[in-house]
Amino acid sequence: MKNPTVYSLQALRGIAAIAVMLLHHQGFTGLSSDSVAGKLIAGGSWGVDLFFIISGFIAAYTIPKESSGLAAGVDYFVNRLVRIVPLYYIMTLSSFGADKDAWIASLKSLLFIPIGGMDDGSNSLGPIYGGATIGQGWTLNYEMYFYMIAALSFMFGARKWVATITFITLVILTPLFYFEIPEQYLRYGFTMDSAYLSMVTHPIIFEFIAGAALGLLYPLLSERLNIFSLILSTFGVVIFIYNALTHTWPGHGVLGYGLTSFLLVLSVIQLERAGYVIKSRVLLYLGGVSYSVYLLHMNIKNIFIKLFKHSGLDMGEYGLILLCSSILTTMIVAHYTHKYIEMSFTKYLKSKWFLFKTVRANQV
Repeated sequence: MKNPTVYSLQALRGIAAIAVMLLHHQGFTGLSSDSVAGKLIAGGSWGVDLFFIISGFIAAYTIPKESSGLAAGVDYFVNRLVRIVPLYYIMTLSSFGADKDAWIASLKSLLFIPIGGMDDGSNSLGPIYGGATIGQGWTLNYEMYFYMIAALSFMFGARKWVATITFITLVILTPLFYFEIPEQYLRYGFTMDSAYLSMVTHPIIFEFIAGAALGLLYPLLSERLNIFSLILSTFGVVIFIYNALTHTWPGHGVLGYGLTSFLLVLSVIQLERAGYVIKSRVLLYLGGVSYSVYLLHMNIKNIFIKLFKHSGLDMGEYGLILLCSSILTTMIVAHYTHKYIEMSFTKYLKSKWFLFKTVRANQV
């Protein structure tokens, strides 16, 4: 039986996508870095940490406890691929470069492998590790790794989440016994010769584990909101907003935006469990198109930057027009990519996968 939708998390996904999009447009807002809006936009990278925690939650919450075996694990993983790959591959294939290095980078991106040390700047460090061909593709590398381990854990039956959490934790902790702990380890992780090994040992993956723990906890939460849980929920929301404004615990990771995002998710699921549900049609719509918005906005922004440059327009003077044009175009395109790629095409692929499984089962 399918678990009921947690509407508040759908709304948070929409907020997270908008936060990341605004962060990548902050240079065109004209807002002072000291203003409230300026501070909120500048810290919008928390959207990534929030996405990771929600992804862990949804995985643990939606996978039936009784699902087990290799076939069930493959089915789960294929369904995740069908959901994530089409739009991501379209975006990546449309961004293939002309030289050998660009092709290699794009092929790595298609396989969800970090590109690796492109430069000596922050993008070569964790958790990005060179990223992917398209702007936010680096986060999907983590997503697919998590889904792969979760799928393999189906072989452990009802103990699948014990297996998933144990394996991921051991992989993250093992380098700590063999190498010197780098400076700011919790933010940047290790930088090894293999970008993929660096990625799978980065402590940011604990955010998926934390989300999964909340997904397992959610059905056990009380449906009555007592004074203690109300205080805790209020604290979680307030501390998240405080950190989003002050950046007291900045950066990706478990002791950065990951911590306050965890507290926010814990707060809203406790409130939803008690009947206080976020059902704003706007926020739920944004949650629905959040994946498209998340993937599209950087490429669309770059297209407008090129158009403005070729037109000879001063982006300092016309930055607000560029901002509005880019965001409006992103929302329009996201609406249709969500409708026709994320929904219709995904439904078509799932039907083909179901047909394949049925035919194969009849042949056995």
